[in-house]
Amino acid sequence: MFILRSTTAFCSLFSLLLIAATGNAQTDRPGADTAEGRGVQPAQQPPARQADPQLWKLLTDWEKGSAAIKTLEGRHQRRVYDDTFKVEKLAQGEFWYAGPDKGRIDISEVKITPEMLAGRNDPNAKVERDENGKAYELKSDTQRRWICDGVKLFDIDDERTEARIINLPPEDRGANIMNTPLPFLFGMPPDDALKRYDIKIDDINDKANPPYALLTIYPRWPGDAVNYKKAQVYLNTENYLPIAVKLIDPAETKRTVYSFFDPKINKRWANPLAKDFWIPNLRGYQVNVVEHGQQPIAKDQQPAGVPVVPNVVGVAHNKAVEILIKAGIPEGNIRKLKAGPAPRADLTFLVSRQSPANGAPVNGQTKVDLFIFTEPAQAANGAGPANVVQPVNGVRPTSSRVAKPTQ
Repeated sequence: MFILRSTTAFCSLFSLLLIAATGNAQTDRPGADTAEGRGVQPAQQPPARQADPQLWKLLTDWEKGSAAIKTLEGRHQRRVYDDTFKVEKLAQGEFWYAGPDKGRIDISEVKITPEMLAGRNDPNAKVERDENGKAYELKSDTQRRWICDGVKLFDIDDERTEARIINLPPEDRGANIMNTPLPFLFGMPPDDALKRYDIKIDDINDKANPPYALLTIYPRWPGDAVNYKKAQVYLNTENYLPIAVKLIDPAETKRTVYSFFDPKINKRWANPLAKDFWIPNLRGYQVNVVEHGQQPIAKDQQPAGVPVVPNVVGVAHNKAVEILIKAGIPEGNIRKLKAGPAPRADLTFLVSRQSPANGAPVNGQTKVDLFIFTEPAQAANGAGPANVVQPVNGVRPTSSRVAKPTQ
């Protein structure tokens, strides 16, 4: 039903895969090209708010429509707008769902052609721009996969040959998977949906092709709120599958837009997907296994006095280490890993992303990975190993090639 953002991205994508596809979606649909959970249930659920009759009927129809879906596959396009680094990342791929709890989404790189770049500097072009009116740099995103076999969730970074596996507890498997961090919400009763989300109908257009309803969704559970501020869904009101989804992160600095194409609903697969389609071969990958529930909590829900991991994205690498140490993270537990060449020279040696995300609780065993932009591509292509960062106090990066940071 709803598609919501996870701090690690795999939850949002996998949620999309399990409940979203589209009939005749167009990338120029309003909101589909210019803008972007964990659902840890609180000890006491907030009461559902009274829904207006129109919303209640829409949620009821959505429940009935999704309950009829046993298998689903199709194509998708994803755009991620990063306001910190003024970059737009483009990817495409395929998704599959087999009820009640198996799903997979594959992300593939896109070749950025001169034709794609040609019109972006036109002042009338519909692209994201910085404060000076300059179009965000268009880049291809990297290859990635998210898979659920009903028991485990696999978050696979093929570029880095790394994988994270989350074990789902027995009570969150099968049909109950809608209550896990992945808000699949296939067949979720309207009353349950309204306990978890504040939902508003922004628009209903019965004359469009296909007809659609635009919903804005706000999280009510603290575990959801730490991962997204809001979601917007264009819902096809003929087949009750999302046409496009926009996700906005809590800091409002990153927006992810998904568009869906060519759905095949309850179609017999030419070659029924084998078991190993849902259980990936991770030989040669660095694998990290975590248990369900190991995620940060919302800032306003953190117990008083409990230190948390600060946000250091966009900070110079040495300064980021200082901030983390002051937050109580042992220096030996901080790693700097290469994030590839900086998209702009002024981003060189700044933190591109961090793991875990800000808000995770800190204790003596907390470990933080900082992914650092290296010298821009033109420098990296020259003499010397310019695309790897210096180790931090004996903690080695993933490559033995190192270059001394200058900031």
